[in-house]
Amino acid sequence: WTPTIAEKYQVVAHLKGAFVQNSPFFATVVTGPISALTSLIYGLQDSIKAGSSVGLTIEARDTYHNRIREGGAPFTARLVSLDEDSTTVSETLTVLDCSLGTCGNVTVGTGGYETTYFATKSSRYAVHVDYRGASVASSPIKTIVQPLGLDASVSTMSGSGSIGGFVN
Repeated sequence: WTPTIAEKYQVVAHLKGAFVQNSPFFATVVTGPISALTSLIYGLQDSIKAGSSVGLTIEARDTYHNRIREGGAPFTARLVSLDEDSTTVSETLTVLDCSLGTCGNVTVGTGGYETTYFATKSSRYAVHVDYRGASVASSPIKTIVQPLGLDASVSTMSGSGSIGGFVN
């Protein structure tokens, strides 16, 4: 018997049709260590508007996909933007351990972690989430930050032919 699901079991043993003495036996299978390959990330949208605050939830899992409900895992997250001039800009994000009751979208004691970012510049972004240096399963997650509508009060005009002004 090779258990892969973490829970309490009752094992009933038979030998030649008769119960084995002291049967049933009770066994508790606990979760294994966190696996970056099976941990989950959710909450990120494919496209958002500039100025939006976006939350991302990380769910710690072991090799057999059992949810790990104890906190304290060293998850890290980075927001990476690829600018038009091909320079990469990276920002480290704070990952909150929800077992401590500090999160807004994850129930305390469920083994979840949260991170939030506020993208003000329209660009292509990728959110990288790692556990002990290994990428979490669906990381990096790509998203596009779309510009907001035009605001004439903060718009400028330049170039040949831009002499004069505009009248409504």
